[in-house]
Amino acid sequence: MKKATALFLTLALLVTLWPARALAANESDAYGSEVWLQDTELQRGAVLSDNMYWSEYYQQLRHEYFVTYTPGYDVRPAVAYGAAVCDRLTGGAAAEAFEAQGYRVVAGINGDFYDVSTGWPLGLVVSGGELLSASGEYYAIGFRADGSAVVGLPALQMYAAHAGLGTYAVSSINKPRVENGGITLMTYDFRTDHTTGTTTPGVSVITTVVSGRPSIGGELVLMVEEVVEDTAALPIREDQVILTSSQAGYEMNLAFLRGMVPGDEIVFTATAADPSWNEVTEAIGAMYLLVMGGQVVDGLDTAYAPRTAVGVKDNGDVVFYTVDGRQTGHSMGASLKVLAQRMAELGCTTVLGLDGGGSTTAVASLPAYRHYSLLNSPSDKTQRKVTNHLFLLSEGLPTGQADHIYLHTSAPFVLPGHTVQLRANL
Repeated sequence: MKKATALFLTLALLVTLWPARALAANESDAYGSEVWLQDTELQRGAVLSDNMYWSEYYQQLRHEYFVTYTPGYDVRPAVAYGAAVCDRLTGGAAAEAFEAQGYRVVAGINGDFYDVSTGWPLGLVVSGGELLSASGEYYAIGFRADGSAVVGLPALQMYAAHAGLGTYAVSSINKPRVENGGITLMTYDFRTDHTTGTTTPGVSVITTVVSGRPSIGGELVLMVEEVVEDTAALPIREDQVILTSSQAGYEMNLAFLRGMVPGDEIVFTATAADPSWNEVTEAIGAMYLLVMGGQVVDGLDTAYAPRTAVGVKDNGDVVFYTVDGRQTGHSMGASLKVLAQRMAELGCTTVLGLDGGGSTTAVASLPAYRHYSLLNSPSDKTQRKVTNHLFLLSEGLPTGQADHIYLHTSAPFVLPGHTVQLRANL
């Protein structure tokens, strides 16, 4: 149970508060004993929980920040990434970019794991309905246009079809081509320099977009411009797509690519076993499945660190979760196993583990302020640039009509008989 105190506003915004009812300690089997629990409604459909627990076993604190999102209100999920899929940016920079577009940043957390040398995300990225990055083996969470979530293993099946040469599997979208790998599809959004970024020998089919765009359940029609044996990075225009494979790749794939001639048509499709993924407009990948069917999965890592996760409840609520770590006196963090136990305690029946450690970041716009704030204490002592983020946004432009009044005080506790001054924010 969360502590709550009723506040009554006088005309002078000065109030005297009666003593709060004493509450029993809220124990957590995963984290320990309650030190501090506070809920704040950021906006209808989004509640921030700022909680601290004490572990008797480790004699250390755990400090968590999470937002419980309920679809159906004027808040929508959105994926943030840099100037390209492989670009990196901090959570603060992403929040500022959204605010510059006129949005109110309700909340945000860091997203998928990524390759630290090149920045490419390991899993899925969908933004505005466009499939920007994909491979078949990672978990993901996606959101439909109405804000409801789809979570699990998309297991995308991606193909390039040619009327004369047949249909061949595409192994990935906007990932670096690798030796002994399959065909990858690259778009203008792959890198900030808008090239394939490849220096090893390969075979590439340069195409022009005829219709469509990469999407789950959609169809992208391409026309072949040129087939090249390349040893350097190739430029990619906004209206182009490149299908490429390393010369050390599979011979059948190389024969497929080399068999094309200018003017040929290629049809690219991406489908998921679960048709719910066809409705997804925003999505990010995740490396770890932590909870399935309300049960903690076996074999999870036991090392303690800052962690980020996202979980879905049976009622459709989504929990955007972070816990700080590696900071004595502030927060010890959690292992993946303990994190999974905590998320199950919160009522999540399916939970995915996102990038953690120094990447763990949580931001939100508190009701008393117009702009976002950094909530947590990153273990790097500064925000890390990462490949993508998951945000909750609302329209930030004023309507000219007051919806409600939020009362704010800098004092988190009020002693019996004391007076506190409140600030009102419309």
